[in-house]
Amino acid sequence: MILEKPTQKDLNENESVSTPEQIERDKVKDIIQAFAKAYLALKIYPIENPAVTNSTKVFSDKLMDFLSEYEEMIIGIHEFSLSFNEETLHTDGEKKKSLPFLLYKDGMRELSFHEGLDLEEIGDFLETVKENADLPEEESNIINSLWEKDFGHIRYFALDEFLDKNIGGSDSGRDLVPGKDELSTGEIKLTKEDKDDINKRMEILAVDPGNDLTEGLETPLSKENKVSEAAAISKSDFPEIEKLVADDREFSRIRELVTLLFEVLFLEERKEKFSETLNVLDLCLQETLEKANFSQASLILNQIFDLKDIVPEQAEDKLLLLDRIIKKAKDKAAIQELEKLFFSGKFENLDPFFEYIYLLCPDSIPTVIHIWEKTKDLNVKSSLSFLLQKIGEKHIETLVEYAQNGHASLASEIITILGKIDKKHSLPYLKIFAAHKDKSIRLETIQALKNIHDKDGDDILLAMLFDKEEQIRIAAVTSLNPLGNPAALSRLKEVITRKDFDKKSRPEKRVYLNYCAQNTNEEINFLFHSILNKRNFFLSNKAMTTRLCVVAALEAMATPEAVTILKERSHLGKKRIRRACKFALRKLAARHSQYREVEVK
Repeated sequence: MILEKPTQKDLNENESVSTPEQIERDKVKDIIQAFAKAYLALKIYPIENPAVTNSTKVFSDKLMDFLSEYEEMIIGIHEFSLSFNEETLHTDGEKKKSLPFLLYKDGMRELSFHEGLDLEEIGDFLETVKENADLPEEESNIINSLWEKDFGHIRYFALDEFLDKNIGGSDSGRDLVPGKDELSTGEIKLTKEDKDDINKRMEILAVDPGNDLTEGLETPLSKENKVSEAAAISKSDFPEIEKLVADDREFSRIRELVTLLFEVLFLEERKEKFSETLNVLDLCLQETLEKANFSQASLILNQIFDLKDIVPEQAEDKLLLLDRIIKKAKDKAAIQELEKLFFSGKFENLDPFFEYIYLLCPDSIPTVIHIWEKTKDLNVKSSLSFLLQKIGEKHIETLVEYAQNGHASLASEIITILGKIDKKHSLPYLKIFAAHKDKSIRLETIQALKNIHDKDGDDILLAMLFDKEEQIRIAAVTSLNPLGNPAALSRLKEVITRKDFDKKSRPEKRVYLNYCAQNTNEEINFLFHSILNKRNFFLSNKAMTTRLCVVAALEAMATPEAVTILKERSHLGKKRIRRACKFALRKLAARHSQYREVEVK
């Protein structure tokens, strides 16, 4: 029998054999991706749209097939990711369209689906998700919505503090609900508190409940307060109301058109027709920008991004056309026009403008920085600082590049941002700012490194010990991690033993020596002892200052070894050193009872 050598194909097939756990994990990942695509379609299109129908059917089929085999699927909910068995399987950091964030923000930490789940329940669940996705972030509450639905085969785990705060809503009005006994008699008795509460509510609505409720109460509705000032409308308000209504109608008209265009784009297979429809959508975008309607412009651009995400990779022509319209929006000339519009002061609400310009990053970063540097309004500056921080989460490298060549104030702002992001990503950039030509920037960098308290951060601080500015060197030493950094001690010992150490000022010497005193060991004891033992017939004032600083450091150490050195030097060497050692021993004896027996007179 002749054995054939296995082919490369055979080897690959053997290598690709998966364990049961890997198979389960891959199926869950597939379901989560289908869930995310269905959610994306729900955000873009009405629920009856074919794109929604198709994506939700794919999700439903895959989920029910999985449950029939494995009985349950438990998904971990994180701020911007979904996991299975502690492994992240889906990530979406775009807050406004992120499925994980929608679930996470109200306290959900786990979502599970169980055997018995049918199409109707999945449909209700997805409709609930859509309802919350369509609401503003501060108004939506997925936990409340799921709690009200009380699904039989969909469960979730939420943090108690969120449940206590949200589930069940406000207690206001709870006491106004009559009991069954009262209802059966056909009569409801109101207490004085009930009547007061009703009066307050009626007053807000500008309604007079009548004398039957207010009679005999201490605070009845008077002629003056029957109509709430907040509810009163004068003729002078009519033009503003008419404008608001007209604007809302215009916004609704464009929104309906845009929704229709996106539905056509999703279904259109012909390249020419897809291109023509996209051109109409581009005209809508340009019109909204000309009218400074940045909320609508952001909505259109976001939906273009979303559509690009769900278009299959095989549809290269569609993807190229979508890229073209995105590039047009991010064109340098288009962004410059936005900057001119900003400085023209033609619109008051800047938040929608900043939201739109954020969508154009990283291309819009130079404009954001230029606006930040030019504006004098503190409120606008604060909003821009928040925008820069948001940009820094994704494009910190670009911000650092501009900050290196920009104003010191910009560099300071970027350093603040670096102090708030993950230290693994911030340290390389802080290292760049540690060598900045501006002294104030180097000082701010030191403060940021101090807050990080990391070994790699200490390495940057140690490199700054050779800065030309004394203030920088002192700040660098005082910002080092005070405990247990052998590299820091080794570098400081190196500096202290150099010949030019005596030339440093008293404050700088004390900082170096006191840091060493905090980390006492045999090497530090030997170093301090050797400095005091140096024999110099003619001792310069600066060398004398060094020795006096060593005496102060030994006093700060307050260890038996330090006391031994002080006691020895209190009888030897220069008179000024002897007197300093005796004085240090007296202070130690006064503070520590165990050293009173060694006090030297």
